[in-house]
Amino acid sequence: MAAIAAGGGGTAPARGFHSHSYIGAGLSRWMAGEALRRADASVIAACRFVAEPWTKFVPPERVKVIYNGVRACANRRAAERRAADRLHR
Repeated sequence: MAAIAAGGGGTAPARGFHSHSYIGAGLSRWMAGEALRRADASVIAACRFVAEPWTKFVPPERVKVIYNGVRACANRRAAERRAADRLHR
């Protein structure tokens, strides 16, 4: 997180923070949140519960939720079954 806050001036690249876990209120969340705010970063969270605290530091439109791929896993298994069926024909 310190690397995000230390980013240089000028035209900086887009910065994003991928948050898998909830960081409880306190110094840790404040330090991380301030680093995100100063870096003008976006947040990608694993669920709404994890995303909500970051909206105090980052504009809500830059906080997105992308769930942990439950659908993709199901689709992958189905694709693997179809591929196996084609091999055994």
